Amino acid sequence: MGTHSDVVTTLLLLLTLTAAVLDWYTRQIPNWLTAAGLAAALATHAAFRGWGGLGFALAGFAVGGGVYLLLFILRAMGGGDVKLMAAVGAFCGLRTWFIVFFFASLLGAAAALAFLLWRGALKRTIHNVAFILKRLLCGRAPYEGRPDLDVTTGRGLSLPHGVAIGIATWLVLVLHRSGAPGLFP
Repeated sequence: MGTHSDVVTTLLLLLTLTAAVLDWYTRQIPNWLTAAGLAAALATHAAFRGWGGLGFALAGFAVGGGVYLLLFILRAMGGGDVKLMAAVGAFCGLRTWFIVFFFASLLGAAAALAFLLWRGALKRTIHNVAFILKRLLCGRAPYEGRPDLDVTTGRGLSLPHGVAIGIATWLVLVLHRSGAPGLFP
């Protein structure tokens, strides 16, 4: 059957590779994929580590989903990204999820900057970020009256964040396999 780490690595690679490819081509991460990923994470950790493993997976799920849920509520992130990061959190646990989140944020920001430069939209985006911050500081939803700032409308510029999540996860798995301490229990 393999070791706990081997099974988690294999399932996590399959989940994030499938999500990245689907997000790249369709701009959607389907519910069947994220639900299967979550179920696989919970079952794997419970099977290998019992109740402690299940608690580990649920904590990663709660934090991973919770952080991205806040971005979803602000309409800055799609629902598939939320569910994917929740499933990744269930596989990785709290500590490693934050490392994946850090890399996914850096990769997403770099891709966004390159895309904005390519599209000639950097100045407009800086103005939009200032607008969003001002609205948030005033306690208002930044997307109200601005469909270009709402990812649910399809009218703004967007990138497939599932690709950044996938690459970040693979990077963390490579670090883990190369002997970086403390990534997985």
